[in-house]
Amino acid sequence: MASLLTDDLTARAIQPAIEYDPEPPFAAGDAVRADPGLGELAMRLIAESQV
Repeated sequence: MASLLTDDLTARAIQPAIEYDPEPPFAAGDAVRADPGLGELAMRLIAESQV
């Protein structure tokens, strides 16, 4: 759903941020399998979402 609301890159970054890994739609549900740089994007998305 996140990829429909945003884009694939953002959706992949969200997965490690929330540690979604039962059957993730992208191979990025944990830090080991996530593409390099997604961790940084995930942390930025989390920081930007804090009010």
